[in-house]
Amino acid sequence: MNWEIFFKSYWKYFLELEESLIEVQRYINFEKNNWKVYSNEFIKLLEVIGAEVDVIAKEIVLYQKPHLKKAEGIAKWGYEIQQLIPNIDSVKLCFNSENIIVPWNNWKNERYINKKGIESYRLKKGKENPEWWISYNKVKHERTTIKNGKYNYERANLENIINALGGLYILETYFKEKLESKDNVITTEYSKLFNYKNTI
Repeated sequence: MNWEIFFKSYWKYFLELEESLIEVQRYINFEKNNWKVYSNEFIKLLEVIGAEVDVIAKEIVLYQKPHLKKAEGIAKWGYEIQQLIPNIDSVKLCFNSENIIVPWNNWKNERYINKKGIESYRLKKGKENPEWWISYNKVKHERTTIKNGKYNYERANLENIINALGGLYILETYFKEKLESKDNVITTEYSKLFNYKNTI
């Protein structure tokens, strides 16, 4: 992987996903009282962003730790990402110049030996996967299931889209900076919606 391949295959795609969210603002203002608004368009966006998070996370892990050969599932790639970005669960983003979000809030995995004596991965006690990631999976696998009087497709809301795209942004910028440093390149295309409130 080099910067040029990353830029064409991942960063430009992130910017296209961001443009899709920017288009939404023609109909729905990016205000907190609209964050629970859901739609079919948001189902599509949540599924695409969630899948891209999975893809880029695995790509980062295999780039940084090629000896692993594969990093299947959020438990394993999550653990490895957390080793590479130890403060990922507290990284704050400024969204649309107004809102502060923490996409990977309270997320921490650990490695352990299971009952069969095999190394495995799980969430640490008291930690959890991000709400947007849980929603992505619920929408993908159990869209019409009702819980607490609501269909899972209602999870495809503006708040989860914003946080999912923010989570992707954190992964993408981490990888982008690694490759820029290695290949001595500077990106000239930046996010229009996100910037860091604290350091990664």
